[in-house]
Amino acid sequence: MARVLITGGAGFFGTVLKHRLLDEGFECWSVDLCRDPTVRDGFTSVVGDISDPAVLEPIFREGRFDAVFHCAALLAHEVKDRKALWRSNVEGTRVLAEKVEAFGVPQVVFISSNCLWGENFHRPVTEDDAPKPVEIYGESKLAGERILLGRAGAFATTVLRSPTIISPGRLGLLSILFDFIR
Repeated sequence: MARVLITGGAGFFGTVLKHRLLDEGFECWSVDLCRDPTVRDGFTSVVGDISDPAVLEPIFREGRFDAVFHCAALLAHEVKDRKALWRSNVEGTRVLAEKVEAFGVPQVVFISSNCLWGENFHRPVTEDDAPKPVEIYGESKLAGERILLGRAGAFATTVLRSPTIISPGRLGLLSILFDFIR
């Protein structure tokens, strides 16, 4: 059975991913700033900050992971302190990458963002379009990609640049627009 670590496993995307992986027979560990109420066989939850090496060290030592799904991120509209966002999204990714390399984890899947492109191209974005974020969240995601991809010799990284994720009860940035309209 494969064992994976999910950063941000108590968040919306991490929760959906965690349940899917558990249903498929994976053993899942989660590290998140928030307590994870999930109770399932094959699931271990740790409350902690990924930018703190002392938090990640015992997780990696005990976990011996086959892969890491890096979903943890602070969103710009949820944070008033830009330094906290940068510490979490960029320094947290750096610390995570160091532990992945030190413990020989072969694969990282990074949930990035389409916020890497802040200007409209009036056409679909392609991999050939250079990222040009216009706000701190997009800048932090681009910095995270560079950290992970910069360690290509140590582990493989897959980057998923997702758009805003919404579902019933979670509108993300769109909730700001709807509140404004209301």
